Amino acid sequence: MKLNIDEFETYAIEQGYESGTELFETLGYTAEDYEDYKDGKNITREMLMRLYTDIGAADVVGFVDFGRYEWEENIDLFDKL
Repeated sequence: MKLNIDEFETYAIEQGYESGTELFETLGYTAEDYEDYKDGKNITREMLMRLYTDIGAADVVGFVDFGRYEWEENIDLFDKL
């Protein structure tokens, strides 16, 4: 899973943030972390859960690229939410 940077930036601005970096920092991450995700770093299950909790699943699905995420193997993730 990866962060779709263009969609995340758009979402951040729509929510009143100056940039995706500002929103990322509001979520407790650093600007350096954001740069890593901009460079293609994968999102962990823990980060996905945190985004779902802090932002909401309906919004998160708009800026996370789930790719070939193995849903069957990770269905417990959604049971926790």
